[in-house]
Amino acid sequence: MLLLALFTLGLYHLFWMFMVSSYLKHEKKQDIPSFDYVAYSVIFSLALMPMFFILPEDETTFTSMIVFILGCLVGVLLWWQWKFAKAIANYLDMKYFNKYSVYFLLLVLDDFSSILFQHQFNKILDKESKAKKSKKTKKK
Repeated sequence: MLLLALFTLGLYHLFWMFMVSSYLKHEKKQDIPSFDYVAYSVIFSLALMPMFFILPEDETTFTSMIVFILGCLVGVLLWWQWKFAKAIANYLDMKYFNKYSVYFLLLVLDDFSSILFQHQFNKILDKESKAKKSKKTKKK
């Protein structure tokens, strides 16, 4: 995962967040908003970028437009990441990590946080698959 994060310049982390959020939302019924919020906020902010070069003649208007668009983008991203952190904390139910520490790690470690959390996901998925196998062998 570390090599993927380095070679893709962070795009793998976005892919990982999309896949994990989809899994938590659809399979485990966690309360997490769709990843579309992130995609639409990025697309919206990129779509408004040409306005920076066309519209403003006044420097204060230009600055206020930049602050508004970036504020909306960052606000949506932070809100979604908070919901994502709560869902991870609820699903993993780790001793030492609560929703605040998961959120902090997602913000600070960014790409490297996915390595830590994926390891925990793998442990839980291994336990679930072993439990399913043992149920199948008991039925036979």
